[in-house]
This record gives sequence, C-alpha cells and structure tokens, in this order.
Amino acid sequence: MVKVRKAGWRKRATYSAEDMDQALDAVKNLHMPIREASRTFDVPKTTLSDILKGGRRIDGRKTELTEAEERLLVAHIKLLGTWGFPVSAMDLRMMVREYMDRRGIKSPRFKENMPTHRWVSRFLARHKDLTLRAANPIKRSRASVSREDVTGFIHNWEQVVAGVPPENIYNYDETAFRDDPGKTKVLVKKGMKYVEKVQNTSKQSFTVMMWGSAAGLMEPPQILFGAANLYTSWCRNGPQGAIYSCSKRGWMDIYRFREFFFNLALPKLRRLHGKKVLIGDNHSSHISIDIIEACRQGLQIMQKPTPGAGTVPVDRR
Repeated sequence: MVKVRKAGWRKRATYSAEDMDQALDAVKNLHMPIREASRTFDVPKTTLSDILKGGRRIDGRKTELTEAEERLLVAHIKLLGTWGFPVSAMDLRMMVREYMDRRGIKSPRFKENMPTHRWVSRFLARHKDLTLRAANPIKRSRASVSREDVTGFIHNWEQVVAGVPPENIYNYDETAFRDDPGKTKVLVKKGMKYVEKVQNTSKQSFTVMMWGSAAGLMEPPQILFGAANLYTSWCRNGPQGAIYSCSKRGWMDIYRFREFFFNLALPKLRRLHGKKVLIGDNHSSHISIDIIEACRQGLQIMQKPTPGAGTVPVDRR
C-alpha cells in the first residue's frame, strides 16, 4: 500500500535551536563540512546550507524542558553517577515524567507525559557530556562476595557514619505482600471433579515501607494499597502515625516514594540534632529530581563553614 501525503503536508522540524547553533558553529569555526555537520548534529543539510547562505532561519521545535531545567537534570544525573547509582534510560524517562506531572506541564508529544526513547536520544545529543554505556553486571551472587569486598564496604561505611550516633542512622526498604497464600495440595476422594477450599482471601497485593534507626527505633510505616481510590475504612486501626496511599497495582512508584520521603522521613530527620544518614537502595522508584536536590543541598549546607567555626552540623538527607 502506498502512503499518499495530503496537499500542503509538511514534515515538522524535530531538531532544536541548540542543535542548529552547534552545527553552524562547527561549520563556521571548525571548518566542518556541511554534510558531516548535518549528520553529527542531526539537522537538515539543506536548511543548514540555506542559513549559511544568508537564508531565513527557522528553528525546530522547542524542547519540553527549558535549558535551565535540562542543565539541572544533567547535574543530577552526574551526581547520581558519582554516588554509585547511575541512571538508566528508563530512570531518566521516569524522572522527567514525575517532574512534568508535579509542575503541571502537559506534553502533547508524550503519552501520559512519558518521554519517548527518541527524546532520550535527542537529550543526549544536546548534552554531549553524557553518554549511554553498558554497566558491568554482577558476576557473582551477592552471597559469594570476597573478603576484599566486605573489607571495602566496612571501610566506606565507617567513613560515612563517623561521628553519627545510632539514633541518627536510618534505613528504609519496602516489601510487597499478597493476601493470596496460593494453592496447596489437599487430600480428597479419588475422582473428585472439583477440589475447592473455602478461604477469605483474594489476590490483592499491597506494599509496606518500613524504616527504623540503628538504635532499634521503628518509625511509622507507609502502607500502599493496590487500588484506584483509597477508602477511609482501610486506614482505620493501623499503626499510629502511618500514612496510607494507593497505586494501580499496589507497587511502590516514584510518586508514592516522594510521599514517604517528604511526609515521613525528612520531617523526622530534621527534628534530630547533628548529622543524619538515611540509607536505601537504588530502585528506580527512589529516584526523583526534587529528592536528589534535597540531598545535594543537605551535603552543601553540611560543608558550608561559619565564621569562627569549622563546619555547621546539619541534616545529611
């Protein structure tokens, strides 16, 4: 089947103004051939040639995020890499979607504000200091670590928690539960057509975020139900101080983790005196732009000197 274009149809430009600026600079100042610049920066060769000949410049579509927002995102990606939690393409897409949802930005090009793989490619093309690389997989199971691995971990851990009292060291992790115990084998009459067992359970799943201190103090949990709406009857007779939420499948996502971080963890840590340490894993649902910014600001404040003193003891979020 031949695809016929409508009269007056014109392909929309997909390159950005930054792409064209870089291509023009490469041709003018670096003497790069027009064809090579077009291929390198992914801009139309004819458009680039026309602009160089003095033609009217028409830039491509505006990017979904502003230049300042993209620079901030790049800084956070680099920071996570130095912390040992490099961001995957999916992590990046989730971070941007959560950021756009929180700011009320609605993209006509992204379905449900989820950036596409092509957007990731264009983002990397705009920021040449980032690249996608294959991470080294773990070649041994976690149980078979070497003595050097354990020694290195203990050494790093001692540096992180040096001078931090146990009551200021917190760890969090979530676990999923299902109220369906699964099928079990039972003894019945041979030849029985239907084997049923009466039980008041279903296949509903829910997640509980537990967290506590190294001093043994357990804090109120976050309880996440698998449902479209949260009913008040589900929140009765639960642990004192717990917060409740819901998601489509009862799994932790970036939006629910923000509720835990800003509504439970951060208020508690701010009430403590001295340096604090909050420990968690690098699950994709734990990565949010504003959470990373809060951690970064906490580190900056902790290292800021005061007149006549060394460093100010503040939150390490």
